[in-house]
Amino acid sequence: MILAALSRLLPRARWDVFFVTPATVLRWHRDLLRQLSYRRHVALTPATRFSVLPRAGEGGRMLIGELAERAGTSTRTLRYYESHGLVRPRRSANGYRVYDETELRVVHEIRALLAVGFDLNDIRPFVACLRAGNTSGHVCPDSVLVLRRKLAEVDVCIKRLDAVRQQLQSQLAQTIAMRP
Repeated sequence: MILAALSRLLPRARWDVFFVTPATVLRWHRDLLRQLSYRRHVALTPATRFSVLPRAGEGGRMLIGELAERAGTSTRTLRYYESHGLVRPRRSANGYRVYDETELRVVHEIRALLAVGFDLNDIRPFVACLRAGNTSGHVCPDSVLVLRRKLAEVDVCIKRLDAVRQQLQSQLAQTIAMRP
């Protein structure tokens, strides 16, 4: 139990310097506990059960901090996405948010769409598309409708900007013509 707790303090990036990595020690520890509990036919206590179960970060599962780091965002942002129903973590026995690789893909999709001007309500169909098992959030009919609507909005903005540009060009030409 002590080795399991101590190995969590060491950043995973430094594990490769050891002949036997902390992940291996954790696996040995869990195997030993499983054998002991099987032999004795005793139920594991909640604390021991937690140490036997795979940790976040193993098997594609992550806690909120690791997801935030891998997605390039903050834990506060992830909680914000969760409050809007875009990200759905599972909860561990102790109440921690546990995410899988699908949620990482969802967060990447959300960030990419926000970067090009989509709002959270526009993003919902893309997230639903990813959750349906598609490799991209852009392939579902609802997502295509949102893309078409967003493209129409961009076209309107371009027309407005083009009108402003023409007006500025004409004012500049008049100003230059009036100079002696």
